[in-house]
Amino acid sequence: MAEKGLIALLEELISLPSVNPEHSKDVEINGESRVASFLHVYLESLGFDVEIDTVEEGRCNVIGRIGPDDPVKSIMLEAHMDTVGVAGMSIAPFSPVIQDNRLYGRGACDDKGPMAAALWALRDGLAKKVAERGIQIIFVGAAGEETGNLGALKMQRDGVGADWAIVLEPTGLDIVHAHKGACWFEIRLDGVSAHGSSPERGVNAINGMARVIRMLEDMVEEDRKKLQSPLLGGPTLNIGTIHGGEAINIVANACALRVDRRMLPGESCEGILSAVRSRLAALQAEGKIHTFDVTVVNKSSPFVTDHQSDLIARLAATCRKHAIDTKQVGASWFSDAGPLAEICGHTIVFGPGDIRQAHTKDEFIDLDSLQKGADILKTFFEDAGANSLN
Repeated sequence: MAEKGLIALLEELISLPSVNPEHSKDVEINGESRVASFLHVYLESLGFDVEIDTVEEGRCNVIGRIGPDDPVKSIMLEAHMDTVGVAGMSIAPFSPVIQDNRLYGRGACDDKGPMAAALWALRDGLAKKVAERGIQIIFVGAAGEETGNLGALKMQRDGVGADWAIVLEPTGLDIVHAHKGACWFEIRLDGVSAHGSSPERGVNAINGMARVIRMLEDMVEEDRKKLQSPLLGGPTLNIGTIHGGEAINIVANACALRVDRRMLPGESCEGILSAVRSRLAALQAEGKIHTFDVTVVNKSSPFVTDHQSDLIARLAATCRKHAIDTKQVGASWFSDAGPLAEICGHTIVFGPGDIRQAHTKDEFIDLDSLQKGADILKTFFEDAGANSLN
């Protein structure tokens, strides 16, 4: 069982709704502002200087810093403040409940549990002690991770990085040092309407999209033969949504497809879309589709940190001190580590909780995992302060 103070901290975070605005139009529960205000006050109580950085209207990153401006080492802890939506949940999303050593509520696992563990680890003056040894700690509450790394991309543009970055996510206390990126895009085909009794007079955009789907599947299979990672496997493709046509007796004059293409390190969304547009142009030249348009919905970078990184070695050693047999793994999902890895020296993803509980109708975090996560992070920073990381 976790410490009462740690549990109370997580319960407080869960009780502050922060549903991503793309998942809800209810102003009573959407947006990160409530969590941002709480985090601002909490970080200041730990001795951090806190900046509220506007990401877009009504949304912000909370960036706390403690330690010298010219540190011997800078260490970032980053957690996203937004959660997914609450429709269809089988539990009260913002009224946390403990049962069978589990704490239930939206965000318990993703991502308020890992956030609470890190905040709890730095209490009792630890953050100040580490800062006094010349190490700067940067604690970030980021906006908009659930729908595309909104806050992390703002940090990337502004160059808000660190020597080491620990992106807090529910990894089961394994060290994720590589994950795939995502290229989400929409293909729209325009056809020519005609009466359903005379389909030869029109150009059916739905029929054309069927050919496009086969083309996309062929492309990813070709890529999988060329691109394989021992950590991450190969690239993948998911057809997420398709919409087209007006009525059963009208030749469809439009069809739109949304695609989730997962990328390996070394791939780019720009390169993937360039290849897609080239194949679509070939289908158009063959008369199999009429006209087309391709637009980006979202893109998130893949990342990889060398398994011999000092950050990984130190965190793994800390886990062993707590009898946690942590593994160094890759992941098929993406996180804020993608954009942050481009401005940070060494980046990993780590935290308590099970990723399989993220986004579920009865989301929870195991309280033993929560406590172990806090204990590991506390020891990690105690050791960093003692050794000064020179």
